[in-house]
Amino acid sequence: MTRATLALTALCSALGCGGSSWEGGIHARMGHSPEGGLRVVEVPADGPSARAGLAVDDVILAIDGAAVDALTPEQIAGHLRGEVGTTVELRVDRAGRPLTLRIERAPYTD
Repeated sequence: MTRATLALTALCSALGCGGSSWEGGIHARMGHSPEGGLRVVEVPADGPSARAGLAVDDVILAIDGAAVDALTPEQIAGHLRGEVGTTVELRVDRAGRPLTLRIERAPYTD
């Protein structure tokens, strides 16, 4: 966990917002990709996806080993969300080059 995540976890525990864990995510927007997978359409510069190297126009092919094309939208959201400070592994196609990215989930601020 990053120092900021540890501080937020401690603050959340002190304020009683769900104990020592709460749901976060990777902070990126995705859309349909005609060639399969999910096309990344937005990556906020200060979010966990940007820190991990995810980029606009990357195509997410698998999440934690599960092929995106075999998942429902609800299952995709369930895989991307999770406890703040945990990681999710994405298999990505970037202009024909395969990549594996590990993204630490961060709290939602809105």
